[in-house]
This record gives sequence, structure tokens and C-alpha cells, in this order.
Amino acid sequence: RWLKRVDPDRLRGRICGRFYAAWALWKVSIVATAMMFILAMVAGAIEVARGRPRPPGGVAPPAVFTTALLVAMLGFILSAGVSVVAVISAWRNGMRVWVGPEAKLSRRSNLWPPSLVVVRRIRANRVRTIIFSAIMTLLPCIGLFILLTGFRVTPSPEFMVALCFVTFLGVPVCVLKGLEFLLRRIAAKSAWECWPLNDAPAAYS
Repeated sequence: RWLKRVDPDRLRGRICGRFYAAWALWKVSIVATAMMFILAMVAGAIEVARGRPRPPGGVAPPAVFTTALLVAMLGFILSAGVSVVAVISAWRNGMRVWVGPEAKLSRRSNLWPPSLVVVRRIRANRVRTIIFSAIMTLLPCIGLFILLTGFRVTPSPEFMVALCFVTFLGVPVCVLKGLEFLLRRIAAKSAWECWPLNDAPAAYS
């Protein structure tokens, strides 16, 4: 919201804001995923410390574990959806996008553009992580949809072997090539490329 409000290019502010929203949702999902493993280990340690015998049917996961799992899944799906909209918007408008700490520091300092904020070192553009996460989230969903709707009859063993070969060899190559293809068109090399210094107000120019 801050980028959309202060950026003199409203379209750029809106598109960059979508990427930062996708990044925020991704971070929420990562934290929830880490919490799942931590809660599972803690719950297991508590059961062992209490000396309770393990029931034949296993132990049901605690409610906090299930909640963290749902938050992680929902966060990744929402991040992927926002990322798709952001990538399409940036591509259609020929816009270079940068996601890094510069915008956050600029908001705290109330300065524009974010490239005026002094950063100790240039970090990697987080757009790469956002797009890669979106691809890895959408691929299983697409594959599951194809499996549920496409295989009306039982496929032959030869077809399944060919499908596995294409999946394990072709999909990683396509993912990496598609990622690099998108990054060449929408990823900025630095914050200065996304927010040029000539966009600064008269007070800072």
C-alpha cells in the first residue's frame, strides 16, 4: 500500500506492491513449515518423556500442527496466485521489478525513491525466489489436476515409463529455463533499475 501511494508511477507501485505481498505470504509459509517440524519434534519428545505407550493406530497430530500445516499450504497457494498476477502485470507493461530491503528501509525513513536509502551491500533480487516458489507450488497442482481428469482409462506400462522419464528429466529443465526466461524480462539488476534516481522529488534531486 505504501509503494502504491508514494510511487509517482502508480502502475509501478501497484505491480511492485504485488511482488512484496507475494514475498510476505511466502515468508509466512516458510515460518509455518518450520513450526510444523518443531511442533512435531516437541510433541514426540513430550510423549516419550511421559512414557506413554504408542497406540497401535498411531498418534493423531496435535491441533497446532494441523493449523501450521494449513497455514503453510494456504500461504504457498496465495503467494503463487499473487505471483502469477504480478508476473503477468510486469511482463505486459515491460517493467523491471526489484524486491529487497530497500523499500522497507525507505518506508521507515520516509524517503523516496527507495534507491536513495543507503544499503551496505546489494543483495540478490528476491523476485527469483518468488517466481521459483510459485512454479514449484503450481506444478504439483497442475499435475494432480491432469491425473484426476486426464486418465479416464488405465494407462499402459510403457506410457507410465515414458511419463516418469519426461517428468523427472524434462520438468526440472523446463522449470530452470522458464525461470531464467522470466527473470530476463521482469527482474531488475538492482533497486536503481527499478526506481531510477530521476524519479526523486525536487527536495531530493
